Amino acid sequence: MTLDRFRIQRGAFQTFERALLDFRKFCPAVRTASDAILNAGGDCVKEKPRKRRRRRRIFPRLLFLGLIGLLLFSGVRFVLYRQVLSPPLARLWVQVEDCFSSGAPPVIDTTQFAERTFLISGLDSNEVLAQNHTDIPVVPASLSKLFTAVYSLELLSPEEDLWVDEDALRMLKQGGSNAGLLPGTYTTEELIYGMLVPSGNDAAYALAAAAGRRLAQKEMSSPEAVAVYVEWMNMRLTEDGCEGTVITDPSGDAPQDRTTAADLLFVTKRVLADPLLAKVVQTGARTVRLPNEEKITWYNTNLFVRDDERYYHPRVRGVKTGSLEGACHLILCFERKEDDYLLFLLNEPSPADRMMFAQEMLDAVGK
Repeated sequence: MTLDRFRIQRGAFQTFERALLDFRKFCPAVRTASDAILNAGGDCVKEKPRKRRRRRRIFPRLLFLGLIGLLLFSGVRFVLYRQVLSPPLARLWVQVEDCFSSGAPPVIDTTQFAERTFLISGLDSNEVLAQNHTDIPVVPASLSKLFTAVYSLELLSPEEDLWVDEDALRMLKQGGSNAGLLPGTYTTEELIYGMLVPSGNDAAYALAAAAGRRLAQKEMSSPEAVAVYVEWMNMRLTEDGCEGTVITDPSGDAPQDRTTAADLLFVTKRVLADPLLAKVVQTGARTVRLPNEEKITWYNTNLFVRDDERYYHPRVRGVKTGSLEGACHLILCFERKEDDYLLFLLNEPSPADRMMFAQEMLDAVGK
């Protein structure tokens, strides 16, 4: 079918025409194609309807428009990519890859990366391959759940049953992520899955309340028990040398909380050293049965471990995402050859920036 056979209604064509004209200035590669479409489309609009009505061929038209849409999407993504990822970052990837391949001590210049905060480290060693602004405190957001998971397991066993009451679930703030828990009995392991996979704040409060009651050795309201646990957890953080971390909310829904890349590196290694937590953070989806016998599936907020997502990467082993008030974080553990490495991206401006930055880092150093 040739272009002059397309019959495009005037209103729809004018909308499509404006979109192509706007896109021409970003993608010179499609100017010729867009000129052909606009010229042919204009002829179609002006063409008088034929007396004899022919059978419409829908599939070729849809296929053609789909190809044009794919071309437009690729061009827009390229423009956004060039805006988000600067040329100095490309040079960083080359330097990091050289460190991986040569085994030489890393000598990487990160002074050109403005306020971007990131760190690349070996999992089983203290070797830091690249870092920038890692001494600046950040709002941990949902990364606080890593601390909550590690220290709650010092008080609770994974198999024991814990009662979750309505007071704990009512602590969930408006707009906060949740696992959809109902009042009832859950195991510690189930609450950890609910906290780390869908990043459920309600599961974090329920787990902290149970740990707080264990510490106090008496019954108390969930908010009181959470306060007891948070105070104890901050004391444990100080004992473990995490002096740059202050947590007031076990779920991370607190803009006043602070942590550092060094403390996040410490707790991430603790998470991956624990068999249960290491399994949880690389789980793409988990189906559980609620107390009312209803089944619910939790999906991981870390798209790199979900095989149903386009960001899925077979060498990624977790770990966690976090977002609060424009600060988007991501911690990944990835495998290269026989070694495991950690990638920390902190204070990214948006989830899209966070994912694209991580994807390109994995393409460069995760081969």
